[in-house]
Amino acid sequence: MAMESKTLESLHIDVKKGEFLLNGKKLKAVSHLELEFNNGKWSLLVTKDELHKQVEPDGENERKRLMSIMKEISENFDLNLKTEDVKELIAVIDEELDNCIKKLRNAVYGREVRTFITEYEELMLKKADLVAWEFLKKEKDE
Repeated sequence: MAMESKTLESLHIDVKKGEFLLNGKKLKAVSHLELEFNNGKWSLLVTKDELHKQVEPDGENERKRLMSIMKEISENFDLNLKTEDVKELIAVIDEELDNCIKKLRNAVYGREVRTFITEYEELMLKKADLVAWEFLKKEKDE
């Protein structure tokens, strides 16, 4: 995506008053300025911080949406497993995660780091499934 170019007509900075005007307009949330004079021409690069957030739906609709997602997920889990078996699996995965991190500490080449990332991701996904199982099991039992 190309950077938008605008006309530079005037620049006013008053440090004492805390004013920053660009082309006669106040600018806010500016995090970086880069003023350049090259071959008789001025240019100014302005970096601004902007926050864009998703608008949250109302609470009741959000709750219904989350409950339907939870129901869909729970239908894909075998909630008849024994809690002790799941806890043992989590312990084994935690041990494998520790071993994986030790490998990273000894990694020298990029391929070793990429292998670590792949192994770590797979282990964390397995652990996330087991944690989700525990949560759904508790919800079902309540």
